[in-house]
Amino acid sequence: MPIHILSLLKVPKKVSNRIQKRFANFLWNSQGNSRLHSIEWHQICHPFAERGLGIRNMNTVMQSLQSKFSWRFTQGHSLWAQIVRSKYGTCHHILQKGIRPSLFHCWKAILKHLLLISNLSRMIIHSGNSSFWKENWLSRPLWFPACPLPTLSVKKVMDIPPLLDILLDSPKSGG
Repeated sequence: MPIHILSLLKVPKKVSNRIQKRFANFLWNSQGNSRLHSIEWHQICHPFAERGLGIRNMNTVMQSLQSKFSWRFTQGHSLWAQIVRSKYGTCHHILQKGIRPSLFHCWKAILKHLLLISNLSRMIIHSGNSSFWKENWLSRPLWFPACPLPTLSVKKVMDIPPLLDILLDSPKSGG
């Protein structure tokens, strides 16, 4: 089912519930006769690791797609973000204006998720030498101490001159 259009449309709760019901009927009514559900739907929507079937919840999918649009708006280089910015202004400017009733639904959803993203993220400007492994990405201390990472280099893994000798001294075909 193509779902990306759901991120742009306002899907009423009733419609998303009917889609969920179709998914459930597909699982539980394979012969056309209804049966009792032995597992609750929210449990089925959990990942396999959490004893679910990994089926996605439609409301969660729509929220994540709208959050993706909001995130892309903050990442400024896409054509979409440039067009929206030229029409509505910068991210900071938009957040100051707030959500107005006259806005198009898609834009309201993007603003709502933009507020959520801005509340759950932080920006710290460093020298540009950030390390994924060593930086603290959370606003609180890590739960575990960072483990020492080995510094690997090509020189430690293999010795280049013997490798070149092997490659250069290989027997030539023909002759």
